[in-house]
Amino acid sequence: MVAPGTQILTNIQIGHEAALGGTVNRTRKFYGVSTGTFDPGYEWQSHAAENRGSKVRSPRSTLIQQAPKFTLQDIDGIAFDDLVVPFSMGLQGGLTGAGGAADKTWSFAPVTTSTSNAYESATLDIGDDIQNYIVNGAVCTGWELSATIGAPTKFSADLVGMTTVKGAATALSNITPEYIQGELWTVAYAANWAGLAAAVHDDNLYRSFSLKYNPGVLTRHYLDGQLTFGQIVEGEISGTLDLEFESTALAVSQYYDKMTAQTPVFLKLANIGPVLGGSFYSLTFYIYGYVTDVKPIASEDEGINIYSASLAIDYDPVGAHHLTATLVCSLAAIP
Repeated sequence: MVAPGTQILTNIQIGHEAALGGTVNRTRKFYGVSTGTFDPGYEWQSHAAENRGSKVRSPRSTLIQQAPKFTLQDIDGIAFDDLVVPFSMGLQGGLTGAGGAADKTWSFAPVTTSTSNAYESATLDIGDDIQNYIVNGAVCTGWELSATIGAPTKFSADLVGMTTVKGAATALSNITPEYIQGELWTVAYAANWAGLAAAVHDDNLYRSFSLKYNPGVLTRHYLDGQLTFGQIVEGEISGTLDLEFESTALAVSQYYDKMTAQTPVFLKLANIGPVLGGSFYSLTFYIYGYVTDVKPIASEDEGINIYSASLAIDYDPVGAHHLTATLVCSLAAIP
């Protein structure tokens, strides 16, 4: 009898690379979706068009490129500490957590006026008790963070790597993540960027949100003797924030009226978790943009009318930002 690989022994682990493509031992477990999220990334050129004297076309192919793909996706919620790696890969790199106590503050303020975001890369383990696969040079091409009533905060990130090889997983201990609870998110507005820090959130209004962010990471292939990409470059940054909220006068004034008047929006998303050191676990986004779509009475929930709206992120020249994220967690460095 030969025992097959089992789902309960499937493993995802991450390690921060000092240099792009420099394979390192993995240093942190990630408790996420492991089924259907990994493509080893072998890209082939078929030679089926060859006339070989047979009515059966040959499936013979030549390997022309390697670009493994992996979706880093939580399975039952994302933790504050879990976001250090993907935010360093897909928001801003070259940072560390500040603070002398257990609470470490990460201040992500991605640059839009130069190519200086220094996005990080990672080495990954993906495997089960039969075979582990190691992906190096993994970079982030986009991520999504979302929350809804009665559920933990959800997260996913699209990763592209350089090579896939078979190999042993790094032996790591299990961790105990502090998950980000969905109903602890708040939404607040201000008249300008400087006013967001003191902005007071609106109660009894919001039902859900989804924040999608494209860091503009581009993988570039060259005639350089390698089938993998040679470097990453920083391209166009974009993002959207989709929200659902109940039908109130505030819903009309903050979204419908601002859409029709094309008035910019300064918005704060904040989540404060349990005590950590001298403060709390927390995650706060400041966002600037324009409302591009509002659907009045888009749905209903137990007889209550629900609006939906979309906000496209823009660059505020006065505040000199488009989006920032402040993460307070237990990690002082990228794991």
